Amino acid sequence: MALTDHCHVFGAVHEEGINLFVKHIMEQRPSLFNYGTEFFLSDYRRLCCKVNPHPEVLRRNNPVITVEDPIAIPGTNNLFGLNFCVQLSSLQIDLHPGGVFALPPELPSPLAPQTLALRAKFCAGIGCPSERTLSQVEAILERLQLREIDNKPRDKETPPIRTIAVPHEKVHCFSVELFAVAHLTREMTSNGEAIAVKLDGLEIVDINPKGLENSLECFMTTTLRLAVLPKARITLETLTFELGKLFTVGPTPISAAVPNNPAVEDNQIKVFLTIS
Repeated sequence: MALTDHCHVFGAVHEEGINLFVKHIMEQRPSLFNYGTEFFLSDYRRLCCKVNPHPEVLRRNNPVITVEDPIAIPGTNNLFGLNFCVQLSSLQIDLHPGGVFALPPELPSPLAPQTLALRAKFCAGIGCPSERTLSQVEAILERLQLREIDNKPRDKETPPIRTIAVPHEKVHCFSVELFAVAHLTREMTSNGEAIAVKLDGLEIVDINPKGLENSLECFMTTTLRLAVLPKARITLETLTFELGKLFTVGPTPISAAVPNNPAVEDNQIKVFLTIS
């Protein structure tokens, strides 16, 4: 049976192509995936996970990281903070029937029909000051009497206080690996029929104590389902367009012949379109 027996246009993208595209984006736009204070800007090799920017990024002096303010230390009136970095170091997708990576035992394996899996690794670290540095900062705070300053409203013309990063002795790094399983569905919304992503399961690998891992998984699952994924819906109207005001191209309606559109199968995401 030809792929266009029940549609006019067929398109598909293989998981290898998706993962290769993500890899290229991470190499050519590393600042989208690596965040940290100015300490890491001067030498990105200080980051917790290795970054492999494309040589052209370095030749053009394009940023490797996105600079963030230090993490403010509570009780110091935002005057002092700690250096930190956060990175998305790897991201992979695995389409049914699977095989790109193994899922943790907490998630269903092998992948059910029409499902996909995601694996992401995050790295982060905080610069921890030495005992000597802490004593010096304590003395400064005592002299400035910052601990006794009340939180009075600042004058609009007064520039905001810039948080100073406390010099650190060592960056304490850690990494977290996250897996998720999801499927695509078509559902009715206030803006018409849309393609949505439905989360089937999420697992953070081996964080102790177990209660901390469960709490983080609960928080991330709730945030994804209530705040992130609803905004990721794509209405079918968005995917419908005209060709020279003569033809309209849009997703093929769901039917017995085309039960899933888009379809997640054969390690691909398949899309069927109809011309009218």
